[in-house]
Amino acid sequence: MIRPVFLKLVFALIGLSLSSVWAARAAGRLPLTPSSQLTFYARPQGNFEIYLADTDRAMVVNLTRDRADDIRPAWSPDGTHMAFYSTREERGGLYVISNDGEPPRLLIESGYGETYPMWSPDGRTIAYSLDPRDGVGVYQIPANGGQRQRISPFQTALMSYAPDGRRIVFMTDCDNHCDLYVMDADGANARPITRNGVFDVFPVWSPDSR
Repeated sequence: MIRPVFLKLVFALIGLSLSSVWAARAAGRLPLTPSSQLTFYARPQGNFEIYLADTDRAMVVNLTRDRADDIRPAWSPDGTHMAFYSTREERGGLYVISNDGEPPRLLIESGYGETYPMWSPDGRTIAYSLDPRDGVGVYQIPANGGQRQRISPFQTALMSYAPDGRRIVFMTDCDNHCDLYVMDADGANARPITRNGVFDVFPVWSPDSR
């Protein structure tokens, strides 16, 4: 189980992710270019919201507006959709918002505090984690909605698809420290790649997936 102290550290971090594109109409009329777009979540007035910033012009607009907490944004590979976790539902859920100005749609109720969405490189599925209260493990669900599938029993918070879509690296075994594991994209052949008695976290693949 992931230690509360470590989770507090993770939750305290501002979730940052670079987006490929975002239509100006959905970005509050900001004339952004891909190289200057930055997405983050913050809590300036009581609850977390997700924002889009133009780092060249120091301009920021809200992507979400709700009394609930909206956190952990994850962009689709083509930059047209963003998945995020929200407490809008009683039990918390994964939402998806598009750049066409439509309201966020609930993809699936996903439990409580350990849900981190991650798009597959082809944009067809979203992987996410669940905490012990809802069946610990890693799940996948079609990006357009549908039946979820549990692909791994490991408890994790942070994952990363290989760019070629064939494998997933994730952190787990965080009772005393954290190790990194890698598994096939369908959850098979999970194996540790670090075992050194210290915290190994925030895994990211090289561009060639090696």
